[in-house]
Amino acid sequence: MTQTQIQSAEYWESGFSLSDTDFEQIYNHFLETEKPQTVADLAGLVIRSRVREQAAEVRRLMAGTVVYQPQRSYSVGDEVIFPALKLAKGKVTAVRPGYNPEYGDFNVITVSLKGKPREFVADYSPVHVLNNSNGGELTEQMAGDAQAILDAHGATVAARVAAALDDIARQHCGEDVLVVSHGLALATVLCRVHGHALGRAYDLIPPHTAPVTVVWTPG
Repeated sequence: MTQTQIQSAEYWESGFSLSDTDFEQIYNHFLETEKPQTVADLAGLVIRSRVREQAAEVRRLMAGTVVYQPQRSYSVGDEVIFPALKLAKGKVTAVRPGYNPEYGDFNVITVSLKGKPREFVADYSPVHVLNNSNGGELTEQMAGDAQAILDAHGATVAARVAAALDDIARQHCGEDVLVVSHGLALATVLCRVHGHALGRAYDLIPPHTAPVTVVWTPG
């Protein structure tokens, strides 16, 4: 099975940077949880989001197609997708009989891939590794394992998240910040401002009836 880009070490270690979608995911996560998050937590959030996006892309590519398996039968006009060819898609343009003394009878299909004809075996009864995956399994395999990616590259992603958030802070140094919260997120800021332990956050949750202005001079 050919790996997708998201499954490669290069994608996370060299080419990864946060996108607008990643920032939106982080923002929404803060609104939903209303709790402080470590950069490791946010790295996991970003990785899981990227894996979901990859799965959605694979499903989009596979829509209306048949996953190529040598054991299948095909007809002229069928749309076929080839996992071993980086998810290349093509249309069956011809079907002809084939024979091999060792393997017996089978069919040969001609598929137009990027405007060029290529031939593949079909109705092939011997065991073949490409017969082992169906559409659902293919989507899962090609999307990647979020936990495995987090274990292997989580530290790198966390460092990129921290750097990106620090960069945002530098760009807005000295500016007012609007915190939209049901209380607990703002309470954690109040703990930091006033030097209280985070354990007191629930005691400092402000009322919901009026905005709270916090003046903070980091030092």
